[in-house]
Amino acid sequence: MPMYTLKFNSPILPYAKFPLTQNKYIQDFLRSYDEDKDKIKKVIGVHFEKNSNNNALNAVGIEIDIIKKNNITLIESNSNMRYKVLEYDANTNFS
Repeated sequence: MPMYTLKFNSPILPYAKFPLTQNKYIQDFLRSYDEDKDKIKKVIGVHFEKNSNNNALNAVGIEIDIIKKNNITLIESNSNMRYKVLEYDANTNFS
């Protein structure tokens, strides 16, 4: 099943909740996310080792929710289910 992928520079724990920092990558991701909302069924947060797309294969992610509240974008993980990335397309953010 294709899942929308948000890359992180460290693993995400189940039941975590935190605000996203506003760096260029996050801003680009959120812009793409808003454009792609209709095609997205699930979003996973994944740590690619060394933050490299080449390390996407077999990386493990966790389902997350992206919530906008008071002009702040929050990440919430409400599940302990894990997903292994079998392929990743950096142009579309789907894996």
